[in-house]
Amino acid sequence: MIGHARFIRQAIELAAQAARKGDEPFGALLVVDSLPKPSLYASTEPCVMCCGAITHRRLEIPSRHILGLGRRYVEVIGPVLEPDAVAVHRSCWSEQT
Repeated sequence: MIGHARFIRQAIELAAQAARKGDEPFGALLVVDSLPKPSLYASTEPCVMCCGAITHRRLEIPSRHILGLGRRYVEVIGPVLEPDAVAVHRSCWSEQT
């Protein structure tokens, strides 16, 4: 999981940047390396719409659950740096109330 932490940290920073701009605090990073499959790192667990796109594109994503959507297997890794991601959301949602 240590290798994933770098990319999760970047996704969390994207979420924090979005929150500072007044947008919803969500961030995602698509990483394409020497492997045939890209990996999607998200600051939170993907929504249903995103899960469909992830399944369709056959991405490997960090999250909490194995998404058994459709007929394709999607590998899910996580949680990774969960307290850092939660901090961004707590800050954003507490400012809006």
